[in-house]
Amino acid sequence: MESIAGEEGATFSRLESFCADLYLFFRKYLLYQTSVPEWVLGEMEDLLGWLHALEEWRKIPERMAAFAERMIGHCIKLRSDQEYDATEEVKLYIHANMHEQLTVQSVAERYYFHHNYFSRWFKKKFGESFVGYLTAIRMRKAEQLLRDTALKIQEIAELTGYSDASYFGSVFRKIYGVTPIHYRAQASEAEGKRE
Repeated sequence: MESIAGEEGATFSRLESFCADLYLFFRKYLLYQTSVPEWVLGEMEDLLGWLHALEEWRKIPERMAAFAERMIGHCIKLRSDQEYDATEEVKLYIHANMHEQLTVQSVAERYYFHHNYFSRWFKKKFGESFVGYLTAIRMRKAEQLLRDTALKIQEIAELTGYSDASYFGSVFRKIYGVTPIHYRAQASEAEGKRE
């Protein structure tokens, strides 16, 4: 930050933009956490007000460095706190958003993990790879929709995160040994025999 403020041609708007980005980064991270003390959010709001009222832009680096140090310390404490475990949050997010184009990268970024670390962490916590887990829950949902609804295969594919119905069908067939259409027919036939 001092290099931005001290370089030739430095402008207030460039420094202000950097500070706003830093502020938004910390705010986004902290708002995703479940146990953020009020003083942290209050301190962030105070900083934003201070930035908007600032007349001498050369004071910014020192104040922002102190702010960043406190926020990083708080983030580290949150991460190392024994009570913090993102497992349940990640699980709920995946189940609620299985219809989206979820990737290891996108989910890792949402929870501030590096994607390589997230892959290892996920396998350790869930006992299978991210892709394997996501595919399994999508296929269980597809199976339920095929049995219990009259939705078209394309609609079921989209509801379970597949934009291409033929790819959805090939994944389904690989897991269940039959196409979605045959699965539905078999389920309907079995239901008819029970009645």
